[in-house]
Amino acid sequence: MLDKVIENNRVCIIGEVVSEFTFSHEVFGEGFYIANVSVNRLSDMVDIIPLMISERLIDVTKDYRGRKIEVSGQFRSYNRCRAWYIRRNY
Repeated sequence: MLDKVIENNRVCIIGEVVSEFTFSHEVFGEGFYIANVSVNRLSDMVDIIPLMISERLIDVTKDYRGRKIEVSGQFRSYNRCRAWYIRRNY
């Protein structure tokens, strides 16, 4: 089953890095960092895609803002619950 998920969840984006890398988390001594990538749609709208990458694949101390990149990998998403999204009526 896992091989089907990896086979069906492939994505490639081309865009411009619009933020610096910020630390996200560490797993078994490997640091993961996040930067935002601006991707143009055919409709002339822009999506800002959060890109997570291992420090083993790129020098996360460099400033890549303004540079065009092409990235291949998997798209993973999850729901975030932020306090300012929650409104109570009582």
